Amino acid sequence: PHRYNGIGPRELPDLPQVAQALRDRQPGLALALAESLAERHDAESAQGTQARQAQTALRQWGEEAAARAKTLFASDPVAGAERMVALGDDFSRSSLGEDFKARVDRLRQDPRLRAEIPAHRLLLEMEQAASALRAAADTSDFSDPAVQRRHQQHLQPLAQRYRSLRQRHSATVSYHKARALLMSLGIEPN
Repeated sequence: PHRYNGIGPRELPDLPQVAQALRDRQPGLALALAESLAERHDAESAQGTQARQAQTALRQWGEEAAARAKTLFASDPVAGAERMVALGDDFSRSSLGEDFKARVDRLRQDPRLRAEIPAHRLLLEMEQAASALRAAADTSDFSDPAVQRRHQQHLQPLAQRYRSLRQRHSATVSYHKARALLMSLGIEPN
C-alpha cells in the first residue's frame, strides 16, 4: 500500500521526509521532496542516489495514475475527472504539477463531462433519498401507517429524480448507475 513503482519507505532510509510522505499516501508530495533533495545532494551520495530513484519511480507512477484516470474518464467522466483532480492536487508542488493542472482543465472542457454533471447531481440526490429509505426500512414496522407514509416520502424524491434522469439524461453513465441503484433497492426501473 505504501509502494509506488517499486519505491517505498524501506528503500529510502536516508530520506525520512519522502518516506513519511509515502507512508501518508502522498506520492505527489514525496515526488516534490525527492526532486528538491535530488537538486541539493550529490548524485554519488546515498541521499542523492535515493532521491533520484524516488524521483524516477514517482514520476512514472504519477504518469501511469494519470493514464488510468483518463481511461476511467472514457467510461465514467465524473469519476475519471475526480481522480484526475485529486492527482492534480497531490502533485501540484512537483514537476508534474503544471502538466496535471492542464489535464484537469482539458477534462473540465470536455463535452462528455459537461453532459454528465447535471445527471450526476440527480444521481447524488437519488443516493441520499435511497439512504434515507434504507434507514427507514431497517428500523420500522411496516404495518404502522406512519411508517408507510415516511417510506412514501422517501420514495417520491427517488422516483422524481429517476424520471428526470430518464427523460433528460438517458445517455449518461449516471442514468445507468441510477437504474442499478433502484434494482439494489428491489425496485424494478422502467
